[in-house]
Amino acid sequence: MLQSGHCVVLGGSGFIGSHVAEALLAHGYSVSIFGRRNSKKTNLLHLLDRVHLFEGDFNNEVDLERAIHGADYVFHLISSTLPATSNDNPIYDVEFNLIGTIRLLTLHCS
Repeated sequence: MLQSGHCVVLGGSGFIGSHVAEALLAHGYSVSIFGRRNSKKTNLLHLLDRVHLFEGDFNNEVDLERAIHGADYVFHLISSTLPATSNDNPIYDVEFNLIGTIRLLTLHCS
């Protein structure tokens, strides 16, 4: 079990991310959610008054740093593609997801 603190859920507006955010809130954590600009908030409607929402580009270092600043815990659930479509453009899939993850680890672990 995590200790108290501030959690950031990258990809928190998705199905899994919204449920992670909801569980964290239920356990008393403060929660911020980072997602793409203009992404659907359907999964978050019942949480919007209890979370801080950041919108930006996962591959933009400034956006990412702004989202994770002050976080005690980061849950990385963001992805640009679905498994079914990732093979359609594997270079894009690697550029967005793998390089973005390396950037996240570099920012958060330094």
